[in-house]
Amino acid sequence: MKIASLACFAALTVACTASTPTSDATLPTPVRITPGLTPQTVPPQASSEHVRVLRDATTQTVLALDPESVRCSSSGYSVSELKISVPDLAWLAHFDHRTFGEGLPCMTAGACTEALTPELFLAAPFQVVSLQIILTEHLQLDADHHTCTRHLEEEVRSTLSGHDFQHARSDDPTPVDYALCVELAKL
Repeated sequence: MKIASLACFAALTVACTASTPTSDATLPTPVRITPGLTPQTVPPQASSEHVRVLRDATTQTVLALDPESVRCSSSGYSVSELKISVPDLAWLAHFDHRTFGEGLPCMTAGACTEALTPELFLAAPFQVVSLQIILTEHLQLDADHHTCTRHLEEEVRSTLSGHDFQHARSDDPTPVDYALCVELAKL
């Protein structure tokens, strides 16, 4: 037998949680109690995120490797990161992959350590690398309020001398017409 909880909020319709003394694995069942009527099950909130890859492209590029383009720098980071300049990102990527205080777009292999230094990459003045750029769209739909927001995320990846480099950028969520968003979510 289900017992409606008294921890309800008051309105014309009162939403409550019905619970039965069962195992910890059973979650309470949401019910709606309208004064003078019998309780009904309430559907879960219709909020959902839809993610789709807009572009996943890999292209070859040539990197100039010198002490200015391969360096340890904390610009844009809390620790000194091993960075490599990737000038072609200025026209290949959707987002600007420059970090604060840097003139060229770059990627990072992580924190500089005794084992991860710029010198590892300076043996040849140029190197051909594969550069993967993934642009992803995130739609956040709220069917209860008929609202939607959209934001984009972009990640760039490459491997240089056996070390993985990456960089990511995204924009802020922006409102999108709900009907349009529903159609986009079908793609």
